[in-house]
Amino acid sequence: MRKHAYNLLAAVALALVLSFVSCGLGGSNKNDGGDSAEMTGSAETMASATPVWAAGDKNGGGDSAGAMASARPVWAAVATGDRYSLAIKTDGSLWAWGRNVGQLGFGDRKDRKFPTRVSKDSDWAAVAAGDNHNLAIKTDGSLWAWGKNGDGQLGLGHSDDRKFPVRVGKDNDWKAVAAGHGHSLAVKTDGSLWAWGKNGDDQLGLGHSNDRKYPTRVSAGSPPLAPAGAAPAK
Repeated sequence: MRKHAYNLLAAVALALVLSFVSCGLGGSNKNDGGDSAEMTGSAETMASATPVWAAGDKNGGGDSAGAMASARPVWAAVATGDRYSLAIKTDGSLWAWGRNVGQLGFGDRKDRKFPTRVSKDSDWAAVAAGDNHNLAIKTDGSLWAWGKNGDGQLGLGHSDDRKFPVRVGKDNDWKAVAAGHGHSLAVKTDGSLWAWGKNGDDQLGLGHSNDRKYPTRVSAGSPPLAPAGAAPAK
């Protein structure tokens, strides 16, 4: 009887072991690739729950490309001087950076390593940079200048430097500006050309070599040639 009972218990134990092994080798163990469809579905659910921003804003709606474009700073005009730079954004703000001997327009001589806004005005339309002086036109047509002024290149009637943008005269019909080595040029809306500053090499185009500390109109061209054999015009 005891031997029969022992054999019966052994058979039951073996059956339980085989049953356990069968369950372990079946199709339900996810770690051994059991239900692959279920695992794949779970992974896709996790991926879709994580936002992916490929070409749009993080809100995921509307015109994503337009949203990205509007979020980026947009530059409209640039100018470079002697180891410094100026730029205007589409919102009309003026920015400067680089070496600073007072010409960046911040009121100091501290260099700027990143674009830094100049004043709070948002109506700048055009800008030009010389060696160390700058010219700019606002949307109302007014002319502004700042920086070094030893040769009168700011057009203010004197040779004192200016560390902030300062208005030049009272005219509101300036259209374009250019800045050189100690001299300046500008065009008005009527097409007239104006020059001022250093003129030792006749760079102002005034027919002489005298410096000018304020905008001076440049004639339309050279004096007419005298007829052959005639005495030069005086």
